[in-house]
Amino acid sequence: MKLINLIFPKKCIICGEFTNVKENDIFCPICRTKYETLKREPCRDCGKAQRNCRCISSKLKYAGISVTQRHVFRFSDELSRTLIYKLKRKNLSALQLFLAKECAELVKEESKGAFRDEFAIVYPPRSKSAIKEYGFDHAHIIASEVAKITGFPLLRAFKRVGGKAQKTLSAAERGQNAEKAFELSDECALTGLSVIIIDDVVTSGSTAARLSELLKQQGVKRVIVVSASKV
Repeated sequence: MKLINLIFPKKCIICGEFTNVKENDIFCPICRTKYETLKREPCRDCGKAQRNCRCISSKLKYAGISVTQRHVFRFSDELSRTLIYKLKRKNLSALQLFLAKECAELVKEESKGAFRDEFAIVYPPRSKSAIKEYGFDHAHIIASEVAKITGFPLLRAFKRVGGKAQKTLSAAERGQNAEKAFELSDECALTGLSVIIIDDVVTSGSTAARLSELLKQQGVKRVIVVSASKV
């Protein structure tokens, strides 16, 4: 146990109560129980626990490439909304690392037995305006941590070229906006790889579908979308 944790006890990322010092948790015991329950909540479609669900978002069904989709928890209650809100707006390294570890477990499950050079990790870059407003790119940070944990290379496969924030748009507008917002970077050789897209939350799947279509153009054979949360 670190002395600094005894002098300055950590507080829960959700409610502000003291956390379990021995476990070095980001949650207090009560919020930890709520979080674990959230991961076990059954999917409305397949009935499996959220972290075991492989249901594909509607937009991803028409991406024209083999796609697997995984997520850690459902974006459905106050705890999940608070986690994603703080992930997007607060540059909290403890939260970023925690969610990266959760996503990395799903990546390991989907890539079990594979060689390092068969996979690559990518992410949808945050808009310049959002980076200017909040000071960081959370998707890049989480993807970088997942790459460190899994040993798979992190590639800057995409560049942001415009578009609006997806949260401000209707479901019908998200697909058109995603097509305007992302293009392939000139830096990456992706042919023959299986590519893992790391994101914070998947809503309609428009962004993931656009990225998958771009990856298909580069000869990628399989896409795995891994996000912290799914609507």
